[in-house]
Amino acid sequence: MSASKKNGGRFKIFGGAMTFIFLCTSMDSIADEPNIFREPTPQWVWGDETLIEPILIYDFIRTNFTSDDGKFANAEKGKFNHVGFDALKPGAYEISVYYSLLNKQWRDAFIKMQTSAYTPYDFGSLRLGEGKIPLDFEKNISSTQTSFIEYSTASQAVFESYRIGAQWSLHGEHALIDAGYYGDNLEGSNPGHTWALHGAWVPINLPGEVVHLGVARSMEYPEGRIDEAGMPGPSTASFKVAPSIILNDVSLESSGTLENVKSIERTGLEALWIAGPVSWQAEYLGARTEFSTTEPSYTVNGRYVFGSWVLTGESRRYNDGTVQNVVPEHAGGAVELVFRYSSVDLNDRPVPGGWERDWTAGLNWYCGTHLRLQANYTRTQSDRRQIFLDPRTFELRIELSI
Repeated sequence: MSASKKNGGRFKIFGGAMTFIFLCTSMDSIADEPNIFREPTPQWVWGDETLIEPILIYDFIRTNFTSDDGKFANAEKGKFNHVGFDALKPGAYEISVYYSLLNKQWRDAFIKMQTSAYTPYDFGSLRLGEGKIPLDFEKNISSTQTSFIEYSTASQAVFESYRIGAQWSLHGEHALIDAGYYGDNLEGSNPGHTWALHGAWVPINLPGEVVHLGVARSMEYPEGRIDEAGMPGPSTASFKVAPSIILNDVSLESSGTLENVKSIERTGLEALWIAGPVSWQAEYLGARTEFSTTEPSYTVNGRYVFGSWVLTGESRRYNDGTVQNVVPEHAGGAVELVFRYSSVDLNDRPVPGGWERDWTAGLNWYCGTHLRLQANYTRTQSDRRQIFLDPRTFELRIELSI
């Protein structure tokens, strides 16, 4: 297929999706008509006032590449992604369990208890089980609540992923702290242990007006996997960036597999500003790997900054230290325009991991709380081992949840 036909098909998809969005946002005349996408999530009450909500999310993602010299194949995938449930007794405990069919991994599988429900004083909350480590502000926002289809290059490279552990959190109106100790994950694919500490100051915390400034640090101590003979292998680590969420077995930049890893020290600096329909978010992420041999340490770092403008006037929501989706206030839904710059550098002697810069523009349409349509266009510049790539990526995501 010629390049002009590829581009024509891509822009037909983009134009059709955007036309659909703006037609929907002009449908104020049907405000009184039933709309299943604006209905609340189904809930069941069990026993001692525990609310049970199902998690069932269907994702359709289409990725088109151009200007990549044919190195990446266009792809699409549609499937039920997240399956699970939340059980919540307000002020007492929360149980969250769900599995990602897209990644074939357990995500959340924990119980979180509020100490004020079981002791005379409020000592915060205690989470036991598998969840995210509190470093990387962007990745600690659920994938169903993010403003972009893809996480930034910095988050992809540095994030440690899910771990089983114990985490204590104390979240107030203007300050919050999280500390925890974590081991392997439920799949047994990341042996070792990690300590993590995160804190944030929130001098302004009002509906539609938020200022959040945070810092995080973690220390990971990987361990080698045990083979069939019962012998431990070398402890390893890897840092990489994938060109698409549905092509995670392909990397634009990668450190490769690092062996004889002694420790990985990760650092994060985060900032968020919400002012009505406009918001800005930025983060720096770095990781320093030490080896048990005489090899020099290996350092990677990345950053991103993005802006959001909700054209229909709503605000991004802030709750319990994280950002959540826009809730539409109009019959036709809410429309959000976003732009992000992100970069990562995986080059550090003697590892030629490469570097990458991304510019992403996106448009999100929220039709109630159950349907979200996202369109992203990304211009990428990357260089690894003197191989320079300049792909353009168009992605379309339809996310339906109950």
